[in-house]
Amino acid sequence: LADGTPATGAGINAEVYLSDVHPAQPPPQATESAGGTYKVSPIRFDASGDWTVRFHFFEDCDDAPADSPHGHAAFFVHVP
Repeated sequence: LADGTPATGAGINAEVYLSDVHPAQPPPQATESAGGTYKVSPIRFDASGDWTVRFHFFEDCDDAPADSPHGHAAFFVHVP
């Protein structure tokens, strides 16, 4: 979170895909353990290319308020 505390109860949703028609199978599931530590699995990269891995945090929260915890983090994973 912006104040440096762990994002507990974030209800993380992972979105993993190679293209619009090639998502990761099965869809990865996130579980939270104590202290805002999350495990996302399984993630299977079944083809070469640049995969997008995007995490959605606090998806049920409204985006409108300036202090909304709703957010995203994304990165690419290159699979040779």
